Amino acid sequence: MLIFLRSKKKYIEELSAAIGDNFAHPEMVFTSALGNYRDRNSLNTSFKRFLKGTGYEFLTLHQLRHCNATLLLNSGIDLKIVSEHLGHCDIGVTANIYADVLKSTKAKVADLISLKLS
Repeated sequence: MLIFLRSKKKYIEELSAAIGDNFAHPEMVFTSALGNYRDRNSLNTSFKRFLKGTGYEFLTLHQLRHCNATLLLNSGIDLKIVSEHLGHCDIGVTANIYADVLKSTKAKVADLISLKLS
């Protein structure tokens, strides 16, 4: 999956450089040829085609997004940074969606503190 995302990033960087200021969203991974938003169905179809035969056919882009956020939070990345990364309107949205992840992270911190005090 990482290889796929890196190749997409490289492609977008090259496309953005070639088009210049008219490339609408160089920060996005999945864009149209001019850097605009892609239709969700088109994007999902392309993603499914990429995953075919990999053993990850069950994976959706939405699940990949949740996986990314969960891994970031479990790695100790600040909630505000993850919220901005996901493009949420405020930190409360992220906190509500990932409340279970945040609770498990707090439990890990408590366990670590307990071990240090023992």
